[in-house]
Amino acid sequence: MEQTIALEGPVLDLAACHSQGTGTTGKKASFLHEPQGFEWIPHGDASARKRARAHVTRGFRRQKAAQAQLLSSGSDSGKTHKRGSSISSQESAITTVVKGIRASQPCEVSDVDASAKTLHQGMVLQKTLGPDPFAAFPVRLSPDKQELLDHFFFGLAPLSFVGDNRADFQPVKKLVFNMGLLGAPGFHVILAAAANDIAAARGILTSEDGLKHQRIAMALVNKKLSQWQMDSSNESLASVALLAGLELLFGTPQNFNTHMDGLAVMLKLRGGIECLRDQDPQVYSIISWFDYAGSCNLVSRRRFELGEYPDRLRSSPEGVPVKIISSLPAGYDLCQELMCTFDLLHTMTAVVRSADTTVEQRLEISDAVNRVDAVLYQSICIPDTEFNRSRRRHLQETLCLVTLVYASVVSEYDEGPQTEIFIYRFEKIWTGEGRKWGSIVIGIFRSLLVGEGYHSEGFMGRVLSLVDVSTKLAWSGWRHIKEVLMAFFVWDPACSGQLQDVWKERMEPLSPLTEI
Repeated sequence: MEQTIALEGPVLDLAACHSQGTGTTGKKASFLHEPQGFEWIPHGDASARKRARAHVTRGFRRQKAAQAQLLSSGSDSGKTHKRGSSISSQESAITTVVKGIRASQPCEVSDVDASAKTLHQGMVLQKTLGPDPFAAFPVRLSPDKQELLDHFFFGLAPLSFVGDNRADFQPVKKLVFNMGLLGAPGFHVILAAAANDIAAARGILTSEDGLKHQRIAMALVNKKLSQWQMDSSNESLASVALLAGLELLFGTPQNFNTHMDGLAVMLKLRGGIECLRDQDPQVYSIISWFDYAGSCNLVSRRRFELGEYPDRLRSSPEGVPVKIISSLPAGYDLCQELMCTFDLLHTMTAVVRSADTTVEQRLEISDAVNRVDAVLYQSICIPDTEFNRSRRRHLQETLCLVTLVYASVVSEYDEGPQTEIFIYRFEKIWTGEGRKWGSIVIGIFRSLLVGEGYHSEGFMGRVLSLVDVSTKLAWSGWRHIKEVLMAFFVWDPACSGQLQDVWKERMEPLSPLTEI
């Protein structure tokens, strides 16, 4: 049976092609290993680029022709074929040779582009078939969980610092992420934090996805703690610290304190925080960070310190990486803000009640009160919500109101019976969760009015007792204290004066417009 083969391009001598495919081994070797000549291109030759490209293309064509001959010779090896398949084998050999000759046509640019395209496709295929980077995580991530991880890195901002250009919490998040890689519990905490933050941004008070990841993390931690004799790593310590941080961001101060108390017991069984500092610096850093963050955001004392910090006016940054401390925005340490508030009240008392003060000193106090007033008004203009991003503002606004209330006492009342009448009315406003907190503040007011020294043991003891009470307050308690102070300062006659008149105008609802 005869078949006609149509060839495109120059007509070839099929006998010559067949003789090349069935020639001796020596001829094939000499053809395959024939050295490629090089031509010298003079410097400054205008056709240098074209000649160099032609040289590369010739080498590429020779390589393709050699590969085609190897394939054709392989099909015509010494194997015995059946009679019926002889024609098909000859056709395949001729087709292979024709493909090789077609590849050797003088189309230089297309050959180079084709080889580059083949190389690029191979690299893409190798990259696609390579190991999945997400497979290295301790938790298997679906696409939606990968979105949570992305939000954790580039969308989550702690507490009230959302939108603050001065805040850079990437060093904190990197440390938290490294701790999450130690095991599944910590990684689930990271996913829970991202889910809760997304829900808060959408106006959803509780995230079901966040609660699910938090429950999984707590169950895994409890399982590890039940087998604590077998657990010699510090993964459980890091996981409990991350759970405490999650409560600090989206939970309650009570739950935060519970996790930190449990962490203290675990550290005691392992020899204390001192041993951890040398054995595992990263776990030591994450525990120190959340201990410091709790002190800054809940106005509390630090639990894990190697020694007494000399500056009692601020939270101790001991154990926290320097890169994290330098990245925090101004005003992050609310414990320091509390101490600065009472320092200002002490200076205010000395300036207002003394007859030897200068005009410059009185102007400094006036400017300080005006700054506090401006900060409070700016914060009060932001809508108050039940979400975590309003919680720090409860504390900040409370400290501002304490300053303004005390300014009314010092500026409007003389020493003696008038001050006692003010204190009496101030005592009557405190009920419920704020009663103990208010009674301590009244004691601090009395100490300031009688001229007790700021650094005296009695005064600092009262301030530290206020810190201890503040540590146990729930967010609802802080909100209650803020509202009580605001109502007393704006509407009670005991605070009458210029500041109260200004705030009455700010707080009174606008009268409806009347048509003329």
